[in-house]
Amino acid sequence: RNSDVDSPSNAAAAGGGVTASGSLPLLHILSILILRAFPCNGLLPRDPQKSYRGVPARPAGAGAAFRVRSQSAAPHGALSSTNRFLSCASVLLVPHGGALPPPLVGPAELSLAALPVLATAVLLRALRLRPLSRSVLLSSARLSLQLLLFGGALLRYLFRPRASPLPVLLWIALASTIAAREAAVRVPHTYAGMGRDCAAASAVGVGAVLLYARAFILRDATPFWSGAAVVPLAGILYGNAAARTGTCLTVALAEAAGGRDRIEARLAAGASVWEATRPMVGEAVGAALAPTLTQMAGTGLVAMPGVMTGSILAGRDPAQAAAYQIAVFFCICASSCVSSLLVAGMVVRKIFDVGAVRLLPEDESTLRRRHDPPVPAQPAPATAPHTSALVRTAAPSPEVVLTVRELTVRRTDLTVSFDLTRGERLGIVGRSGVGKSQLLRTVARLEAAAGRGSTTLRPVDGRDAGADDSSTWRARVAWVSQDRPTFPGTPRDLHREVCSYRARRSGPAAGDLARHCAEWSLDPAALDRPWGALSGGEAQRAALAVALAGRPEVLLLDEPTSACDAETTEAIERTLVEIGIPVVIVSHSQEQIGRFCTGVLSLT
Repeated sequence: RNSDVDSPSNAAAAGGGVTASGSLPLLHILSILILRAFPCNGLLPRDPQKSYRGVPARPAGAGAAFRVRSQSAAPHGALSSTNRFLSCASVLLVPHGGALPPPLVGPAELSLAALPVLATAVLLRALRLRPLSRSVLLSSARLSLQLLLFGGALLRYLFRPRASPLPVLLWIALASTIAAREAAVRVPHTYAGMGRDCAAASAVGVGAVLLYARAFILRDATPFWSGAAVVPLAGILYGNAAARTGTCLTVALAEAAGGRDRIEARLAAGASVWEATRPMVGEAVGAALAPTLTQMAGTGLVAMPGVMTGSILAGRDPAQAAAYQIAVFFCICASSCVSSLLVAGMVVRKIFDVGAVRLLPEDESTLRRRHDPPVPAQPAPATAPHTSALVRTAAPSPEVVLTVRELTVRRTDLTVSFDLTRGERLGIVGRSGVGKSQLLRTVARLEAAAGRGSTTLRPVDGRDAGADDSSTWRARVAWVSQDRPTFPGTPRDLHREVCSYRARRSGPAAGDLARHCAEWSLDPAALDRPWGALSGGEAQRAALAVALAGRPEVLLLDEPTSACDAETTEAIERTLVEIGIPVVIVSHSQEQIGRFCTGVLSLT
């Protein structure tokens, strides 16, 4: 009934409030009930443009349901109940960051915040988990000391207006060094120069994103190197980069140490360095980015991240805090991805002879478990030179497919020379340790040869096949190991992967993977079962089927039927004879050598 509230149209224009006149009596009744329980006399200053008790005045027309007239001339008691209620609402409903000051956290509040951590440490100690309890206490103390010193002293120094860029650059260099150390110190495996690689990967990944963000996102009137803009973002980016590169290193080095057989099997099928290590890199970078991607997917619905929470508690508008959080997350994701990819690529270069497209021998690689002592180089034992003798039981074809001249095996100092003709099946025999398997690996260029020996395939399209790169050579000269494959997925998945290799694109089209299953008593459904679910004989037959489907020109077989019964072994031999592909086979079965081979290379 008072004239303290403008007309409904003015109220709607002021703030989009109640415009129906029938709503005013109900609001009047509610205001009386509330003011009887919570009197608001003296809450507002006489002059609404002035602050009151340290609370700044609310901007005109910002967020109130009604526009209240100024009554500077009237005493507080003269305010009507409705006007007093609306005056209270005009203060209490101000958007956060306007009238209400943010809560302050002092020593008392920090002490209360530490109580749950102390209770957790006591609980762990009561459960006799004393090392974990000690880690919780030490980490909490270290966090408190670092942040109080960092926020109280260093940040104030770095945030000075018109400060020199040198302190900011020095802080970034220090943050990069500490982040690299934290990334490398908890990795179970290590290699020479790992800390340097972590520092370089983090510096490039974080530095590139930081420069981009400062140039295009955090644009303001301050200098480009302003500590207030650069230091907070660099700190959160380096912190995340340290965690992500550490995870990437852990997964990549574990696969490099325990998955050499998988990498070599891909190389033997014609993969390049990138194609052979792409699964390892993908798994490592995926594991590194998983926490960031999970947090990005759940932020806003499941949890509120720390940057946004701190901004809102500090009085920033929630919408603006959300915009800052989105930009920060994008920067974290990009810098973590770049740093992880770079450090994974550095791991690949540490374990590979990139030029020869083969893994470094274990005695040349510096990769080891962190707490294992370095293995000293052992001189080769002085032994008599090994010799070889070739005896052919059938007249060879005049067409030579593979020529091996003065090829020396590094591990055993074995030197051999032979010609493999079309349709010939050459068996290699000798005592254990003489170098039979190493000879096949050397011919396949999976191991480096000692000396100046050579391996040459017959020319194709006028091109000297001996000068082919290693990947193309292995696509034409297929090596099949005697060990059980440990690939993830199924044999058919491996076949699809092999067909996608670059070295295979210029060769003949891949054959049918299941072509010989019936002849070898192999259920075609086994090709779609995981490798780990196959028996030893099934895995050997599936691996040989994958090799034959690639249509190589020469097969190098290292005891390919050692897990098969006699009937299956003879079936595989008949298939190879019918195909007419030249074969070099290592076998300890004299019966198989006499039955299948047309020539024997004896190593002594």
